[in-house]
Amino acid sequence: MTSNSEAIEAVKAGLYEVPEVVLDDAENLCSDWLDASRVQLALFDKYVGSVRAGTDAVAKKAMALAAENSNASLHFARRLMRAKNPIEVASLQVEFYQTQFTTLATQMRELGQAMIKAAEMTS
Repeated sequence: MTSNSEAIEAVKAGLYEVPEVVLDDAENLCSDWLDASRVQLALFDKYVGSVRAGTDAVAKKAMALAAENSNASLHFARRLMRAKNPIEVASLQVEFYQTQFTTLATQMRELGQAMIKAAEMTS
């Protein structure tokens, strides 16, 4: 038969083993969770990078189109300043508006294509 002191010692030993096992399990769970989080973060970074690249491309395209329109307006203003009579002014305006309407349609198509490419980059 075992004595009371031996039984108490066995219980004490068990009491120290259980927390160790629980802590080991908790440590493993935390490690697994951190590993999974790192994988998800890497995927998120990849997604954000593609979104960023797509939005950068669209922004650059929009800025290029804005510069093109600005230059066209300045060119028109210079030509308008040299007009010799009201008929030439009217003619220049009609020409400018026709050109700009055509240019606008082309630019909207180009910008739309850039946005489609950007959306494809994120999927």
